[in-house]
Amino acid sequence: MKNLFIVSSNINCVNGVFTPEERYVQTQNTLQSIRTRAPGSKIIIIDNSNEEFTGELDVDHRVPFEHN
Repeated sequence: MKNLFIVSSNINCVNGVFTPEERYVQTQNTLQSIRTRAPGSKIIIIDNSNEEFTGELDVDHRVPFEHN
């Protein structure tokens, strides 16, 4: 049986304490932690950024959030 992790993010945020670069590193650390602690798991990321994030992420599926 494989595990599924759904990770939410907001890397390109206009508000907040952290820069987009810091948020990217935090997200990468989260993904690496999942890969280390739950090998073989599937990871889906849902990004709620104001501008679409196009950087490289080690995920199985990426879902952009639609802003209306």
